Amino acid sequence: MKKKVFTVLTALVLMSAFVMAQTSTKIAVINPQKVLQNSIAGKKILKKLQNLQKAKQNKINRMRRELSNLEQKLQTQGFTMSDAARLDLQKKIDSKKATIQQEIKAAQMDIQYQSNKLLGQITKELEPIIKQIRKEKGIAIIFDLTRAGVIDMDKSLDITDLVIQRYNKMKLSGTKKK
Repeated sequence: MKKKVFTVLTALVLMSAFVMAQTSTKIAVINPQKVLQNSIAGKKILKKLQNLQKAKQNKINRMRRELSNLEQKLQTQGFTMSDAARLDLQKKIDSKKATIQQEIKAAQMDIQYQSNKLLGQITKELEPIIKQIRKEKGIAIIFDLTRAGVIDMDKSLDITDLVIQRYNKMKLSGTKKK
């Protein structure tokens, strides 16, 4: 009895594997980085992030120049200063160094936060477009090309350009309505 059940189960498993092998599962890939770099909204996001990073970097560079001026003052005039004045200047230098480190850390956190926020927004906007393409084309699975570990593939599996085209169309039609 156990042998018959085992044989029937084995036959069912083999038949289902055969049927699954006979039906072709359509897959596709999308490159989110390319969408970000080539879509209208993605370019705007990248520009915003670049401007934010540039502003933060300019502020830090100003602080570094101030630090450099203080250090130069200590180097050139330190020997002629009183001990109290030299200690006060050294204290300002140390404080400026600590402030710069805090500013760097805060800038990194702010840039990361803004990046996550903006990329999350674009991801939400892309989701219905990708789902619609998947349904239209009868695709079972769509992989993120940047995370899938793909070494090589047939370029016809890449739906990135179609996603960019539809995303741009959506954003342009949304802009005209406003």
